[in-house]
Amino acid sequence: MKPVLLPQQIKQYAREIIEASCPVVLMTLSADGLPMSRAMTNLHGTDRLQSHSLFFAEQGAWNIFFRTHRSSEKVKQIHHSAKAATYFCTASKMTGLDLTGRIEVFEDTHAKKRSIFFTAHN
Repeated sequence: MKPVLLPQQIKQYAREIIEASCPVVLMTLSADGLPMSRAMTNLHGTDRLQSHSLFFAEQGAWNIFFRTHRSSEKVKQIHHSAKAATYFCTASKMTGLDLTGRIEVFEDTHAKKRSIFFTAHN
């Protein structure tokens, strides 16, 4: 029988999966309401955290960021419906983390990069 994890342990385990996952899957809804999935670079991966850590710390621990082009299909889908999900997985351990929530497109002048901002439900 597996031990029961406390909320703080669950959050730590989730953070470890997020940092180890590469790539991450982003799911949005098409104009027809069909789910659309695509692999995205995991900006929260341990190999990328060094360059983004200050920006992420300012934004909060459970906000997930992606980069994309303003004219991409996923941006159009996000403008149509803010419902989205992300799936992080570690193939070596066969573990995964599915986060669902609302997503928005924004431009942060501090980061000076076009990004997608995803807030997961806690």
